[in-house]
Amino acid sequence: MQGANRHDKGQTARVCSKEALMECNLLVGGQAGQGLASIENELTDLLFRLGYHFFATKFYMSRIRGGHNEHLFRVAEEPVHALSGEPWDVVVGLDEETERLHRADLSAHGICISIDGIREIEKAAKEHFRNVKMSNNILVGLLLNVLGVTSENLGALVKEEEKMALLVAGMDFAERWKMAGRFALMPRAVNTLKFDGNSALGFGALLGGCQFVAGYPMTRPHRCRCI
Repeated sequence: MQGANRHDKGQTARVCSKEALMECNLLVGGQAGQGLASIENELTDLLFRLGYHFFATKFYMSRIRGGHNEHLFRVAEEPVHALSGEPWDVVVGLDEETERLHRADLSAHGICISIDGIREIEKAAKEHFRNVKMSNNILVGLLLNVLGVTSENLGALVKEEEKMALLVAGMDFAERWKMAGRFALMPRAVNTLKFDGNSALGFGALLGGCQFVAGYPMTRPHRCRCI
């Protein structure tokens, strides 16, 4: 899958067949403080509510402040419990370092949204929503549309008018940049739960009979301690 035919915004895509495509691997990278966690939270919340199987994790610098971070997603038509190790189908760079590090790791039909694309999204957020921070919500809409999600799919889930407008704006970018449905997947998850690794550890500890927990106050596992 690695190698040629990488695509940036504005280039014509060769669409993969749904029969062959069963999952999509995404990487969103940037600097601490650029809202990466917010992107992950909104994207995974909507994927869960739409009925998609996914696994998400993150790599971040061991610093009190700053540093390059990466949020990684594997969205699939069947249950997944780890990253696949396959080339990235979508790389989103909120900084220049992301593209430098991962552009060469794109799959054959992969999408790279560079810093120039991000700046165009930020400009739209500032012009139409009067807040550049809304660009991350627009980006979530774009990524959902790449996976085949449409505004009709979101109609029953998103009731806030402004939030829906932001997601639709992102879908418009995907259409304009010829990315819409590039890695379309079927939502096949039923009777599922969404929780993070900290919560999984907490559940396992409780089921195993744990009655006492002590922790070091750095990157605190809040959800473990709240169970």
